[in-house]
Amino acid sequence: MENCIFCSIVSGETGKLVWENDVAAAFETIKPLAPVHVLVVPKQHVKNIDALDDEHLAGRMIMAVREVIKQYGLEEANKVLIQGKEIDHLHFHIMSDSRYKPS
Repeated sequence: MENCIFCSIVSGETGKLVWENDVAAAFETIKPLAPVHVLVVPKQHVKNIDALDDEHLAGRMIMAVREVIKQYGLEEANKVLIQGKEIDHLHFHIMSDSRYKPS
């Protein structure tokens, strides 16, 4: 989608991905609300949770969130929120007060 910051991050135009697979990508937010604050987004533009009508993609997104949580070592200490209101691109916030960062 034109002018979508998350689409530009996923395409590699801006930002740095910390994880990706064929359907999802993850990156650390520029405005963290916790010591660890990562966003997981679908690579295809999906406006919001209501627009996520592909059950296969929905399942893959949850598994992507799980993989990022595992990568950061946050299995026991994490919080996942579904999208904020500022950007019209579905995103999952993973937040933790853990200081662990992957190498």
